[in-house]
Amino acid sequence: GYEEVDNEEVKSDYILKDHLCGLCTGSERDAVLFFIQDQDHEIEQQRKMFFQIVEKANINIVTCGDCGLVVFHQIEREGDICCPHCSLESDSSDFPDFYC
Repeated sequence: GYEEVDNEEVKSDYILKDHLCGLCTGSERDAVLFFIQDQDHEIEQQRKMFFQIVEKANINIVTCGDCGLVVFHQIEREGDICCPHCSLESDSSDFPDFYC
C-alpha cells in the first residue's frame, strides 16, 4: 500500500497512476509501485554520481539556458559563462545545473 513508500513525490505519482488506472488489479498496482520506486532509486544514483564528479573535478556540468546543450565550467569562477555551442554569454542563473 501507500504506507510502504517514504518519498512523498513517489507516493503522489503512485496515487495518480492508481486513479488513472482504476481497472488495475492489485498485482498491476504493485508492479506500478515497484517501477516508480526503482525509477526513483535510479535517479537518486545518477544524482549521487553527478555530485561526485563535480566534487572531484571541481567542474560543474550545466545546460545552456538558450540552446539546452551541456556546458562545463570551473566551480567558483568569476564572471559570466559562455556557451561554446550558441555563444550565449550570461551569469550562472541562465545555466541551470543538471541535478539541483
